[in-house]
Amino acid sequence: MQTLYWQALMGKTLYRAPTSVLQDASAGPDAAAQRVEKAAAIEPVDGLWLDAQGRFYLTAFQDNAVKVTTPDGKITALAQDPRLRWPDTFAQGPDGAIYVTASHIQDSPRFHEKG
Repeated sequence: MQTLYWQALMGKTLYRAPTSVLQDASAGPDAAAQRVEKAAAIEPVDGLWLDAQGRFYLTAFQDNAVKVTTPDGKITALAQDPRLRWPDTFAQGPDGAIYVTASHIQDSPRFHEKG
């Protein structure tokens, strides 16, 4: 089964739904809503990545970190560094390496305007 996972940017709940119900043109909104499940309670994150082993990678912007779920469902820091300011999006290279961007959103002039 293919699954879509999502979370509101400042939310603390990770949701999931099977993509089959989302692709079924004959299924109405109620049918899709009935298939939405709470997948996990997590902290607010900006990026999610699910690897082939079923581990979730999370961009923990409030901690300048990338976190990962452990097999028992706990969340642990994988990388944490002050240069990782507002980690955002994940990508996977052809060699299997996982990359993350650091957007530095909070460093934008918009957030430092006076007046």
